[in-house]
This record gives sequence, structure tokens and C-alpha cells, in this order.
Amino acid sequence: MAVIEAIVRCAERISALLEQTQEVNILHLSELLGERSVIAYQALGWLARDNKINYLQKGNQSYVSRREEDASASSSRG
Repeated sequence: MAVIEAIVRCAERISALLEQTQEVNILHLSELLGERSVIAYQALGWLARDNKINYLQKGNQSYVSRREEDASASSSRG
């Protein structure tokens, strides 16, 4: 159960980070969060499964950003 809790907490932190930035390079994500990469990648999967993020390809680099529907829903609440 502790691993699932770590993944959920990391997913929440990724969401918060993506609220502040337009997009984040996947390779730098775990470093930015101070989290083990295996947890950060599983958290990305969690968010992707919940349809909360987009994956972007720029050259040979992969990035993630918030889905527009998710971003507009949270800005209309605030």
C-alpha cells in the first residue's frame, strides 16, 4: 500500500507542477520533484490513465502538459 500512496502523492505533485509550468520534459521530471524515476513514471501513467495529461514530442525529447479540459476546469473553479 505504501507504494501506491507514493505514486498518488507524486501524481498530485506532478499536477501541481504542471499548473505552474506549461510543460515538463519527462527526463527531468523526477529530478524536479526530488522523486525516484520509477515512482514519477508510474505517477505519469496514473495521470495518463485518468486522462489528465498530454504527451508531446519535440525532436527526440518527450514532454508532458496538462490536458486543456483539466486546465480550464481548474481555472474556472478558482
